[in-house]
Amino acid sequence: MKIHIGVQHDPRQIDLEVDDAQKDSLMKAVRDAITSGTPLVVEDVKGRTVMVPGEKISHVEFAATEQRRVGFLG
Repeated sequence: MKIHIGVQHDPRQIDLEVDDAQKDSLMKAVRDAITSGTPLVVEDVKGRTVMVPGEKISHVEFAATEQRRVGFLG
């Protein structure tokens, strides 16, 4: 699953790929970070850890990982 995190006053967004099993816990962590202002800490599938201040999160998008297509459409 892919997660896109928008940060206030930054035109770029943070793009991460996480395990699908983490979706419910990540949604709760995002809610908690936004409401309380505590940092959101996310670890992606490559072992990279990202920390975003909760009060600076502008939006978070959860998207399914697309399977790569092989071959020609026809």
